[in-house]
Amino acid sequence: MRIFALLLTCLAAPLNAHELWLEPLNFQVQTDEQLTARILNGQEFAGNELPYLPQRIKHFVAFSGDKNTLVRGRAGNRPALAMDPLQDGLHVVIYQSKPEEVDYETWEDFQKFVTHK
Repeated sequence: MRIFALLLTCLAAPLNAHELWLEPLNFQVQTDEQLTARILNGQEFAGNELPYLPQRIKHFVAFSGDKNTLVRGRAGNRPALAMDPLQDGLHVVIYQSKPEEVDYETWEDFQKFVTHK
């Protein structure tokens, strides 16, 4: 068991991430109401709402029972998720954004960013 754990540790690569979460507008909805949720980016559950931007989405899928569907919207929509329920019951939604890079023209610009954050 120790060898396995050590092997996993050796193979682990650094991860790049930020705090991003889906926040439903209502945790319970009627069958005739839409499921709605915002994509938020921030920390400690305070953040900025992000619009639906298809070029930034890798996976956005809703599941309920044995049904699933891609979440689709119009570019710029807020909330990002607004869809009819697949069926009665629990729905699980997954969202994965595409990686993005930020480049700074100068070291001073980067320093300003770091100081601000």
